[in-house]
Amino acid sequence: MPWFDGCRAARPAGPQPAALELLCPEALIKLPRLMKSERRHELQQNSLIQSLYGLPDLLRKYGTQISVGMIVVALILVWLRMHWNAAAQRQVDAHNNLAEAIASLNQLQSLGVVPPGGEANAAQGRSVWYSDGLSHAQDALDKSDTSDSAVRAQALIVQGDLNFALADMPDLPGATTQPSLRPDISKTDLLANAQAAYSQVLSDYPNDSYALAAARFGLAAVAEDLANAGSTPDPSQWDTARQQYQAVIDDPNAPSAYKVYANARLSMLSDLQQRLAIGVPPPGAKPTTR
Repeated sequence: MPWFDGCRAARPAGPQPAALELLCPEALIKLPRLMKSERRHELQQNSLIQSLYGLPDLLRKYGTQISVGMIVVALILVWLRMHWNAAAQRQVDAHNNLAEAIASLNQLQSLGVVPPGGEANAAQGRSVWYSDGLSHAQDALDKSDTSDSAVRAQALIVQGDLNFALADMPDLPGATTQPSLRPDISKTDLLANAQAAYSQVLSDYPNDSYALAAARFGLAAVAEDLANAGSTPDPSQWDTARQQYQAVIDDPNAPSAYKVYANARLSMLSDLQQRLAIGVPPPGAKPTTR
């Protein structure tokens, strides 16, 4: 007989002291025996085996849906990879095209002075480098990501510089009588194209301090050319040039070297106007792409 049964039998009737209640509990709480780790492991193995036994039936029932789902996921992954690779390649192509456009601009600017007898080659070279430069600059715009403001702004500036460079070049000897020695586009249209490209930089990329300053120099150069444009000068363009130079000076984010150059050009404007008044052609300002 368990000890607590004897204790309960020997206990007198009536209320019992607390100490006796503790020594002789009415019943003991029996906890379930803990499951051994081996037994748990065995049950887990049995569950896994049962699941594996049912796998063929599951595959037979849902095999087609599973296969289609796996194919769809694989196709999505392939598409994403191709999309990422294509985007990366487009950025590389955009940078390469911008470099080609700048190289074309440099070649065009080198044809400003032509030795005697080289007029035909110079005219052809001017046309080729101008067209190639514009094409590469446009490709850089088309292939660059819309978030790549540096490349896009630079491509616009190169477009402006190409138009300005061709407009600012002196006519080749014999161009008045030989149309093949003249550009296909008039100087007025070239300057208008340059002005439009520079202005787009100001409107689309106002936070790019380098591009912004370069575009302002381009607009100032166009204004100076319009102010002393042969038989139809526009004196009001001198004020436009001053405003652009002053804007570079006042811009707190403009590079310091650009500010120095803007100050130098600003101080030269009065002298340029005086030279124009007495019939001495003033040298035009040269925009900068870098």
